[in-house]
Amino acid sequence: MVIRKLVKQGAATLMVSIPAKWAKQNNLEKGSQVEVEESNSILKITTPKEKTKKEIILKITEENKKDIQNILTHAYREGFQIIKIENINKEIIREAQQIVDKMLLGFEITSRSEKECIIENVSEPSNKKYPELLKRVMSLIKETHVSVVQDVKFGKYVSSSEVQAMREHLDKLVLFCRRVLLNESEKEVVLSWELLTFLMHIEHKYYYLYEYAKTKKFKADKEILDIFEDLEKYYAFLDNTITNKDITSIHKINILKKEYHFGKIPRLIEKANGKKAMVLCHINELFRLIQISSSPVLSIILNIAR
Repeated sequence: MVIRKLVKQGAATLMVSIPAKWAKQNNLEKGSQVEVEESNSILKITTPKEKTKKEIILKITEENKKDIQNILTHAYREGFQIIKIENINKEIIREAQQIVDKMLLGFEITSRSEKECIIENVSEPSNKKYPELLKRVMSLIKETHVSVVQDVKFGKYVSSSEVQAMREHLDKLVLFCRRVLLNESEKEVVLSWELLTFLMHIEHKYYYLYEYAKTKKFKADKEILDIFEDLEKYYAFLDNTITNKDITSIHKINILKKEYHFGKIPRLIEKANGKKAMVLCHINELFRLIQISSSPVLSIILNIAR
């Protein structure tokens, strides 16, 4: 690393020289264009040739073919724009297509043969879309809550495919958001990655609650519906914190933690039995996940304020 001084040019412009060796290696001269990207304390300068697509070749074997979902999602998350899969068959092609459709936002299978296929970035949203996608993640959780409560209230589970689709869509958005985070500063990656993980767990817990209640044909009583209403308000504090950077909402979450997670819900579980006790355990875990989600959010807000 080389330390260089900033030079003032005119009334408000600060300039720094580019290393001569780097300029020569990249065929840069007076009038050449470079791209400048800002990310918190990082200023990244790139040349047009760095825009070549990042590619990886994956060979499917007997040992790894059962892990194709993990292989593809990890390659996607690591920022590869072209993923070539070799040594495949019709079954693997079908599975790869399902994974692309469900989990790889903006990617499509652009070429295929009997032995290989190419999965490529064709319409991926830009990194600048991250705040909007995070809002969509938050909104999906709210929509899932409404669907779950509606069916549990009447004991008629008509939204099963919808709840599953929302879970899959949220996973897809979280995977893309993680892909975007790899281009950000290390500290922001750790905090935002942690937040996304918790949000995904919240959505999954709603799904598991729904699946349990559906299997048991559970119908909620007034106590359960009241707790669901409290849960909706509790999540609203987290949503407000993330959307509006409101630290006071985190304070409310932590105060209510004692009232719900360590108070009201455990007491209801103790006097309940069977299906109702299990549903309450799922709900209690949702309160816990919302509460721990507030920790990385607080760190992110304080980091921005510095």
